Amino acid sequence: MEQRERYMIWQGEVVKEHPAEGVYLSQEMLSLNHVLYAAEAHLALLNRSAEALFGIVLPLSASELRQMVATLLQHNNPSRRGSVRITLTLNANAEYSIRNDEASIYDGYVMRSLHPKATYIEIATPIPQHPSSAMAHTRDLADALARCRGFEKGVIAKGENIVADIARPLIALGGRTLLTHPSTCESVEGARIIAAAEALGYTIRTREVTKADLAKAEEVMILDWQGALSLARLEQRVYSHISVERIMGEVEKRLKP
Repeated sequence: MEQRERYMIWQGEVVKEHPAEGVYLSQEMLSLNHVLYAAEAHLALLNRSAEALFGIVLPLSASELRQMVATLLQHNNPSRRGSVRITLTLNANAEYSIRNDEASIYDGYVMRSLHPKATYIEIATPIPQHPSSAMAHTRDLADALARCRGFEKGVIAKGENIVADIARPLIALGGRTLLTHPSTCESVEGARIIAAAEALGYTIRTREVTKADLAKAEEVMILDWQGALSLARLEQRVYSHISVERIMGEVEKRLKP
């Protein structure tokens, strides 16, 4: 079967899709029914990191970003029945691109059906407080190392501390309390979860998260553009999913573009 031509946005224009190259910052954004969610928040987070690292900002408004995404989805036409990842990248030369994946099996911002077994991976991390391609590759390497050890997910640690990855926030739950890194509050995904949890009466605590915290936790979730990944276990510690499911249900009720 002949492969369908795919397109991307490059510097505001629709072009044939090509891989991202070099070092860049990125935002993975949620699209449902061809509508982009949280455009303003994603742009603010990208520009904060771009200004801190590259001394630039992306001169793009939220309405312009939404229109470009709509144009891109019209060209590539992924199914409207599932969530679609939209990836916005910006490099040090102030060049930006927008790409989309095919639709996922999930219709919303949800607790995913996968419950992976995870292990700790000790690995150096490049500025995890910024959503960079370098950190994305490090995360992929950690997951690959975990699979080589018979697990499905790598939780990156530095000594006894869990690395705070702003693009993949980790939240530990125990009783009516959520514990997470301070940077989780700055991420789009973390803000969604925290607002929903507070509405349900949970207490939010922010500080460095340690291996000891995760050994005592009842549930652990890792967030991304698509929803929450609730761990089945981490090393020998087995987790449940009751609070994660409840919180994600509240997120779904509150979700707006």
